[in-house]
Formats: sequence, structure tokens, C-alpha cells
Amino acid sequence: MPEAPNLSADEKTLYDVVPNDGTGIGNTSLREKLGWDDAKYWATRDPLITRGLLKLGQGRGGSVRRPVAAAAPAPVAAAAPAQPAEAALWTPAAKVLEEKWSKDLLFEEFFVEVTAQQGRRNTGGTWTRPDVLVVNVLTYQNIPGKFVEVYTFEVKTHENCDVPAVYEALAHLRSATHAYVLVSVPPDKRESIKELIDDIAEEADRHGVGVILASDIANYETWEFRLEAIARQPDPAKLDEFIETQVSEANRNKLRKWIK
Repeated sequence: MPEAPNLSADEKTLYDVVPNDGTGIGNTSLREKLGWDDAKYWATRDPLITRGLLKLGQGRGGSVRRPVAAAAPAPVAAAAPAQPAEAALWTPAAKVLEEKWSKDLLFEEFFVEVTAQQGRRNTGGTWTRPDVLVVNVLTYQNIPGKFVEVYTFEVKTHENCDVPAVYEALAHLRSATHAYVLVSVPPDKRESIKELIDDIAEEADRHGVGVILASDIANYETWEFRLEAIARQPDPAKLDEFIETQVSEANRNKLRKWIK
């Protein structure tokens, strides 16, 4: 059973009410047991989801449960780690972001990097590593200085997209300025997962996470911006640490030249 360290008093109160055997409990039932209003409930629940201490239950994202540790498997010979289903989408998504999307936004000094494939490199823990990121340097006519924007993208296939993808993107906003969920949805699958996409968009809208649907992820003309990401202003120290741990040395050196 996972431990729940460093919880606030309210987080511990909520966590303790959730069954410890992995059984789900509905958000409405949980709020009623706690006697909390909506604002307090969501403000306390969401950080527990983001940190992986609670997981969304089955269905439309209306319940939560504790993750239950699986029994340790028997040792086997080492093998190359399996690639996730969306791995084939990372490079074409990055290419579109670099060649098309960035031009739409009039970026001048920027780079795009696939950050999902960093092996065993320590990048800060669960959900801290986006699939693709874009770093852009802004300057203004009437405001001195240069400003760094970091856009993160969680890339999903239509088969493996779900509401928790929003929480993967939301975790990045502790350090980044914008976060998106980018879902590849072939036209013939759009109707069959419409309800799921609506659920994802509803949860994303609540947190300021952007949602993009792409019929062909390699073709920018098919990208539909269902929700635009809301800009955040993270702690500069966290933003700096995020760039240090997620971005390649070559791109970090490029960024340092731009902001001098």
C-alpha cells in the first residue's frame, strides 16, 4: 500500500476517508462524508491526484480510489523497455509544433524537443516529464527584459486517452507556463469517443489545460484546438529547475545565449 507522506491536515482527512483496499468512492459521496463545499473538496482532492496518491475511478471520472500495489513479479531476464503506444506520435507532433504551430504564434527565438525518451535520467518523478515541450523567449516593445515560456504537450492515441491525461499535463504547470493534452483521433473514431473527449475537455477547462484533437498528427491542417491553454506564472526557481532537468544541454546553451 503506498504511503501518503507530507500531507496537509485537509489532505490527510480526505485521504483517510477513501477506502484503503483500492475500492472507488464517488466524489459526491466523499464530499458528503467530509461535509465540505465544492471549492474545498476540489482544492484538496486535485493535488492528491496530481501526486499519484489517489487515482480517478472507472467511468466518467466521478470517483477516486487509492492505488493498490501489485504483487512483485518473479525476476526475469532484462529486456529493452516497451515503448508506449504514443511513441510513434512524438516526432511528427514535434515537427508540426516547430514548423507550423510556432509560426502561427509568431515565435522567433524558440526550440522544440521530444522529452519523453530520456531513459533512466532523473527528471523529478512521476508525471514530471512531458512528451514534447516548446521553449520560447518573448520580448515586448514597452516592457524591459526577456521572458521565457515553456509549453508542454502530453501526446495520446485515441485508444489510450483518458481523463487522467489532464492530470499528467496539470502536473507540468507547477513549473511550466502552458500545458496541453494532444490526442490523435482518426475521423472514423471521433464519434465513438465523443463522450470521453467531452469528459477530458470538461476537466481540462476546470484547470486551464489546453486540449488539441488531431485527425492526422503530422498534418497541422487537421489540428483542432478544442481548448487553449491558460498561461501560468510559475515560481522562477521551479521554471529554471524544469528547464535544467528536462531540456538537453545543447538547447539549454541556446536558451542562455538568447536571454543574455
